[in-house]
Amino acid sequence: MTVDRVVPSLGAGPSRGLAPAISGVAILEPRPRLEAWLKREFADECVEFRVLRTPRQLSELPGRWSTTVLVLDFATDPPGVLHALPQFRRPGREVMCGVVLSDALREWEWPLRELGVTQVIAEREVYQEVVAFCRRQLGRLPSPLEQALARYAP
Repeated sequence: MTVDRVVPSLGAGPSRGLAPAISGVAILEPRPRLEAWLKREFADECVEFRVLRTPRQLSELPGRWSTTVLVLDFATDPPGVLHALPQFRRPGREVMCGVVLSDALREWEWPLRELGVTQVIAEREVYQEVVAFCRRQLGRLPSPLEQALARYAP
């Protein structure tokens, strides 16, 4: 498991005796694909990334994250993902989970939702949808003005 860049947050810090709020995104994928895309999208924000290659590594997520977002590629290990999901439904542990599903595995959507998955993401739209999912869950949606400007940007 690798840990990558943390950009310090503004506000609370060592001088005030409080640790900065750190949001975390854990990405479970068999080979690097979404990792670089997400790191680029959140480069200027206080987000820590963990890249996981097996579902067993999900139990090693840091408890210091104020918000935890999981992006799981279901094809990595379907039985392992199904087995790991219930651990995130415990009281006091707020974890939002998005699962990337290929068309061939779409029949798993509702069983995954019953296990607490927040959003199922179609593999064919993976990059834009994963970024949008993470932004929503981390509370970093673009403002209405930013959305309007993006529509008219060259």
